[in-house]
Amino acid sequence: MAVRLTKPTLLRKVMSTLNATLLSLAAGAAPLDDNSLRTCVAAARDAAAVTACELKAQAALRARIAQSSAAILNRLDARQRVIFERNATAWEAYLDSETALLDLTLAKRRDGLGPSLRPGAITQLYEARDRQLLEHLHNLSFSGDPGASQTR
Repeated sequence: MAVRLTKPTLLRKVMSTLNATLLSLAAGAAPLDDNSLRTCVAAARDAAAVTACELKAQAALRARIAQSSAAILNRLDARQRVIFERNATAWEAYLDSETALLDLTLAKRRDGLGPSLRPGAITQLYEARDRQLLEHLHNLSFSGDPGASQTR
């Protein structure tokens, strides 16, 4: 017989596991209001206002990335820090390379929307890095190291 999620006990277990996962992901960094960018863009009256919204979101994401990076570094030993710093350097190189490619391809657009699309594309790159770092923090929270918080 197949297990059904409508059984109260199983549903409670699934929900508590999901809640624990979400809480542990959020524990490593300051909360970011995911709707703030959407709300700002919805209220924007022109392309310049949308760009301002994207730039504000990018600043918040850069701050969050810095905070998550510092939290990760605090949980690593010297050898592991070298690996993380190499990863951070590689990500910066990726960001530079991807931005250069965006500039190249957006400049080729015949509809003239390239400049207005650039900030959103860059925001997506920062969002991806933020998610990566949150995942690393989540993994470190289960590492068993004395400095890491245990969430089970």
